[in-house]
Amino acid sequence: MSPANREKITVIGTGNYAISISKLFLHHGHEVIFGSRNPNLNYLKQNLSEFNERNFNVFSIEDAWMQSESIIFLAILADEAIYENFAEKICQLLSRSNKQTSKIIVEISNWTDKNQQISNAERLQNLFKDKLDEKSILSKINVIKAFNLINAYSLSNPFESPTKANLANLEFRVPVAGDSEQAKQKLIDLCAQVGILAYNYGDLQDSLQLEKTNSTTFSEWKIPSLISFGFLAFNFIWVFLIYFYFPKKPQSFSEYLADFSLLSHTNKVLGFTTLNLLAFVYFAYVIASIFQLKYGTKYQKFPSWLDNWLKSRKQLGLLAFLIGTFHAIASLFVTNPQYLKDWHYKLSNGVGRMTLNGELNILTGITAYLLMIIVALTSINSIGNSLNWSEWRFVQSKMGISCLTMGLVHDALMYFRIYNEKDENNYSLVYLVTRVKLIAIYFPLMVLISRFILAYCTPISRRLELIRNGSVTCNQKEN
Repeated sequence: MSPANREKITVIGTGNYAISISKLFLHHGHEVIFGSRNPNLNYLKQNLSEFNERNFNVFSIEDAWMQSESIIFLAILADEAIYENFAEKICQLLSRSNKQTSKIIVEISNWTDKNQQISNAERLQNLFKDKLDEKSILSKINVIKAFNLINAYSLSNPFESPTKANLANLEFRVPVAGDSEQAKQKLIDLCAQVGILAYNYGDLQDSLQLEKTNSTTFSEWKIPSLISFGFLAFNFIWVFLIYFYFPKKPQSFSEYLADFSLLSHTNKVLGFTTLNLLAFVYFAYVIASIFQLKYGTKYQKFPSWLDNWLKSRKQLGLLAFLIGTFHAIASLFVTNPQYLKDWHYKLSNGVGRMTLNGELNILTGITAYLLMIIVALTSINSIGNSLNWSEWRFVQSKMGISCLTMGLVHDALMYFRIYNEKDENNYSLVYLVTRVKLIAIYFPLMVLISRFILAYCTPISRRLELIRNGSVTCNQKEN
């Protein structure tokens, strides 16, 4: 489309967002008309100095409205009085004008009042309904919600230095909500002209959800964070107590505290939490598979608690990686003869070389952590999106299970050095449930065994494959 045939864009407002969105359209050859209560062309020239001055101008709000073709971006503060004043001006203008053409108002603000029952876009639409008596005029004003999920900095940053490299990295996705299908499609088509993917989100009443989205802070992370750090705090307390109440040798509490190392204790807790939290992530798959085997179909919904668990695996996995990183850093300080005497030989000159068991422990720990880094990186959208489904699944499933396996071996090797101890507690029930390094193995081992059965036990794996291929019931498929 030649510049002469490109639609003239009107932007009401001259703030940061108005400037940012104008750069987007100016860069692609559109002419932009600004509307302002205090028109100041010199201000615009300073902020849009990289663009031809003939392609933009500023007028009063009324004049900008009259010069607009069809799409008007409303980039002003979503204050009740300001919106009221804007609607009043436009309604007076429409009442006096004989020329009535359809206008699309793109409302881009976000929800600010937590007690608000409707979106800002709906509020603006209601203002026009209240002030315009003639339905013929009202029908020519279509308020739609869009662009509120993209901040001004992200929108304008690629055009600060408009190179091909910057423009190639645009990954904006714009949901569009409104009651007029024609108006929404016109904006979607306009976005396509400037390289932005816009899609139909729903009716105008759905715009409240769009506005709330930008007002929430890490809503998907709240429950996974509570689970992860609650589990970490719980482990810190019970591991502290269990070493006192079930010691290898009886001792008083004062003796226990005298020999207590906060760093060493914290490092044990971090390792225990990381391994079991990672197992908890992959255990969701096991539970989901059991439900599918029970239902005999993939089309029946999981219980809400399981559905939320499955949706939280990304956050839980990344939090496990965070705790694992703390464990790796803390291990750098405690892996020495002063903290881990059993990992080092006692030589005549006083310098202790690390034992084979200690070296294997370090190697398996490093391997597990490197695998966890790869899995964590592919959880980032920009990296994960660069992989196809087979590659992404290989990293998240195969490499993730390998990471869990290596973490289990890492923990088991720490217990191996005391395997040959001959005391009366060995292999007793009390011993098996009070040795922290043993307890850390149980749940991950159960998860790995379950995953192995689901994947390689032919009757079960075959049944799951039939279910996931879309059969309503396995019996129907097999028959």
